[in-house]
Amino acid sequence: MRFRHGHPEAPLAVVANAGMVDRQPRRGTEITFLPSARYFTRTEFDFARIDTRLRELAALNDGLTILLADLRDVQRKEIVIRGRDPSI
Repeated sequence: MRFRHGHPEAPLAVVANAGMVDRQPRRGTEITFLPSARYFTRTEFDFARIDTRLRELAALNDGLTILLADLRDVQRKEIVIRGRDPSI
């Protein structure tokens, strides 16, 4: 579902099949955040600070995988953060 300025652009709809990973249905949530100067006084974010915070949250969630991608610059940054292994 896509929102613009806090309002949905269209009703919730299935847009594609999520596919399979290791013969299991893929599942999860993808969130893309683009801050609007209309609501935020600062629209530049510190990648390292977000990385640190997401690592803290991932440590508390078994089996969680987070893909953090910074698409602002020509030099793309992408980090995979994994939560605690549930088998431990």
